[in-house]
Amino acid sequence: MNAPSPPSSSRRSAVKARTFGVVAAGVAGAIGCVWLSLWLYGSPEARAFVSSRSKTNTSVSLILLALGYGLLSLSPTPARRRVAAVAISTAGLIGVGTSFEYLSGADLGIDQLLARDAWSAESARYPNRMSPTAALCFVLLAACPWLITRKHTLSAALGQTCAVLTLGVCSIGLVGYLYSASILYQPLPYIRLSPYTAVANLLLVASAFALRPDVGLGRVITSTSIGGYLARRLLPITLLLPVIVGWLLLDADHHSVLAPSESHALLATAVALVMAPTVLFLALSLDRLERDRMESEDFLRNTAELTSALARARSVGDVVEATMDLGLPALKARAGWFLRVSEDGKRLDALASRGYPEEVALAYGSFALDSNLPAALAVTKREPVFLGSAEERDQAFPSLTTYNAHGSWAALPLEGSRGVLGSIALSFAEGQRFDKTTRSRARQLAWQCAQALDRALLFDSEQIARQRAEAASRAKDEFLAMLGHELRNPLSPILTSLHLMELRDASRSVKEREVIKRQVSHMVRLVDDLLDVSRIASGRVELKREVVELATVASAAIELATPLFEQRQHRLMVEVPEQGLAVDVDRGRMVQVLSNLLTNSAKYTSVGGRVELRAERRDGQVQVRVSDNGVGIAPELLGSVFDLFVQGARTLDRSEGGLGLGLSLVKSLVELHGGKVFAKSDGPGHGSEFSVTLPLAPTEQMQETARAPRVTPLPNRRQRILLVDDNRDAADSTAQVLREVGHEVRVAYDGPSALDLSKEQAPSLALLDIGLPVMDGYELARRLREQQPSAALKLIALTGYGQKADRERSLQAGFDAHLVKPVGIDELLTLVSKLGPAQDAAS
Repeated sequence: MNAPSPPSSSRRSAVKARTFGVVAAGVAGAIGCVWLSLWLYGSPEARAFVSSRSKTNTSVSLILLALGYGLLSLSPTPARRRVAAVAISTAGLIGVGTSFEYLSGADLGIDQLLARDAWSAESARYPNRMSPTAALCFVLLAACPWLITRKHTLSAALGQTCAVLTLGVCSIGLVGYLYSASILYQPLPYIRLSPYTAVANLLLVASAFALRPDVGLGRVITSTSIGGYLARRLLPITLLLPVIVGWLLLDADHHSVLAPSESHALLATAVALVMAPTVLFLALSLDRLERDRMESEDFLRNTAELTSALARARSVGDVVEATMDLGLPALKARAGWFLRVSEDGKRLDALASRGYPEEVALAYGSFALDSNLPAALAVTKREPVFLGSAEERDQAFPSLTTYNAHGSWAALPLEGSRGVLGSIALSFAEGQRFDKTTRSRARQLAWQCAQALDRALLFDSEQIARQRAEAASRAKDEFLAMLGHELRNPLSPILTSLHLMELRDASRSVKEREVIKRQVSHMVRLVDDLLDVSRIASGRVELKREVVELATVASAAIELATPLFEQRQHRLMVEVPEQGLAVDVDRGRMVQVLSNLLTNSAKYTSVGGRVELRAERRDGQVQVRVSDNGVGIAPELLGSVFDLFVQGARTLDRSEGGLGLGLSLVKSLVELHGGKVFAKSDGPGHGSEFSVTLPLAPTEQMQETARAPRVTPLPNRRQRILLVDDNRDAADSTAQVLREVGHEVRVAYDGPSALDLSKEQAPSLALLDIGLPVMDGYELARRLREQQPSAALKLIALTGYGQKADRERSLQAGFDAHLVKPVGIDELLTLVSKLGPAQDAAS
């Protein structure tokens, strides 16, 4: 729905002016036709009558000018313009020729071409020749359209000047006839202007002004401004009334009806009676125009406030409130409804109302769309409904409840991009006029409200979609956390059992243990990748940056990838400088990036292949390249190789395993560090190369970090440990490892049992699973601390939930450490030893 545009006043004025011009030219032409017909077809008496009033060339000129002016006043086509030009030019030439005859004394033979004048006629000296005054008027009237129709404003002004001169000459002559003052209409012999010709010329002058009502006097007279308004109403009064009053007094004086003193008194009274109403009319007109101006300013101010409020509106409620609070005052409505079409499109539901009693508000809170009510009709017809009186309302809508406080009503449809969205129903005081201005303002306001409502509905839909997406994202995160927990739980007892087997007999089933350990590590890596993708996608990854040499990062990544390289018997060539490639990165995350690239190359390279890892400084940045002579990348996959779940050929994917997450993690982590990653391949069978570009560190200073030798720590003191886990295998195997190294361990599989064991013998350290039945690990930790308020009880969370929020929550709950399953035995034993009591628990 487009904004309703107000009708163009200038266009309407132009149409009216041209219509008036056609009529005026037609009347002037009719006068000429009457006199010419009497000349050509009349009796000698008729010729004698017309001879003193109009000449043949005068009649012909009037007809030609009227024809030309009329054609130009119509919608001018090229053909009409040509005919008009010929007709007007001919009339102008007749006027010029006649003027030449008077000035030179020559006789061109143009005066009696159509009819001969009588010798006894008034113009016997110049038989059938028009007066020089008439000839001058015709020359001026012929020049008018040629000048007025030019594009230049100056030409149009000159044309109107010719029309004003003609107007002056003819008006003075008519006043002379009215007052019998021959000096005005015949200052010299043979220069008399016929009153009939003068009237016809005045009509042609009016038609000339109508040709261009947009410039000069025409613009002033036809304008909708104060000047135009006053000119149209005061000019006729000020011009005609003095003439008429003067003529009446003169006539009374001629007939000796009034004495001179009485005539003067009546003249003064007449002037007063004329001027006083004129002044009063002028005052009333100015007052009404001022009130209209103030009303327009109020409307514009209220509309500006409404526009601002609607622009800020973000919900349907905001739109409704702005419309009711600002829209109603803008239209000077006493009361109003804001109604919206229901979801099923069968009803109108009231969202808000102002100014109605409670019983009326309840009666029309919701009604069917096919109801015989103005608001429903406005929606179904998609047109505003205006009711100017109670009689009109009762006739059109007899079922409408009578509410005597209001006297006129309006209903406006709210039409947006989705169709009709609702309606605004308004009530006004009695006597409200629904003129063009009021209707236009009402339509404009309804259009603004409809657009705002349309935007609000779209915003609400977006918000709902966003909330659903956020809910789905939260559900996904919760699911991934639960999935990680459930997948890690069975892995923990497997790794613990492997460690027990090594402790009891390191020489037995070595190969089988290595297979199990390798596959469990692979499973842990898959779970970590899955959770990393979720964290990166939701922006929950926090980088712990430090300045490190890239060589140390590469060394750690090679160590992680070495088992797979050894399994597939690959040759790894490394060219990474020990110094000079310092980067400001999260060391663990960058190790993950390079190990993922190395693992990817190892997986997609046939047994005994070659993989290269190179790093160098290039263009002020560090560039790391991992290349191989493996299966390569198909061209159709090269552009999407870093997307989630994208892998190579299906058979190779399933034989090599993986979820298709590794390269996506690489891209995300590299971009988090402000770097870029690229993939290149010449196609299947030609290997591939992955290039990572990272900014150089702002300083070359390195924080040397010594790597501690990998040893299995043994506790210095025997401790009392309470281990609580609902996974019996995990609990029993972990307890057995702790007992093997000398700790006293008691095991519980739920919270209440753990509390009972704690009462029997207070532990110095408790390992608690978070996801316990009956009572979760957080509640159990609180209860244990309540049981031992003065004891230095240490608490370790041992759980499959490993996201940042889980770690923060466990620390807030009073845990001293948070371990994520499956836990490495070395890490667990080190932490238990570190958190143990200062004195021997057995003492």
